[in-house]
Order: sequence, then C-alpha cells, then structure tokens
Amino acid sequence: MVLGALFGAAALAIVHVEARYAWDDFYSYGRVFSPIFLVLLLEGLERRRPAGALAVLAPVSARMALQLASPAWQVARRIFGI
Repeated sequence: MVLGALFGAAALAIVHVEARYAWDDFYSYGRVFSPIFLVLLLEGLERRRPAGALAVLAPVSARMALQLASPAWQVARRIFGI
C-alpha cells in the first residue's frame, strides 16, 4: 500500500514536469505509468490477489485490443481470403 502511494506521488510529480505534448497520444502516458503498473501487477501476484493484478492490466489491455483489432482483422482477411 505504501509502495503504491509512493509511486502515485512520483507519477503526479512527473505529470507536472513532463511537457504537454507528451500526453497527446494514448501511448505517451506509458513513460510515467508503466513502472506503476508493473509494481502493482507484481504486488497483486505476490499477495495472491489475481483480481488486483487483472484490474491493473484490464484498461490498458482493452485499449490496446481496440487499437490493434482493425489491423488484425485486415491481416486475417487477406490471409484467409474472408
């Protein structure tokens, strides 16, 4: 819990130092939040709470799936002739 609060405070500080253009793209926020997600994921797995670990990954995974669904569908159509 303390570790999560520490990383949250560090991310909040970095948000105010980072330039505005660094937040314009969806993937830009990863520079700040990737270490936080990793620590929260590992902490959830260590405490044997997979729901917490999945809650950390779910929003990122859902957004990436939406981003990659269209290209994956186009590749599948060309490979299988759909």
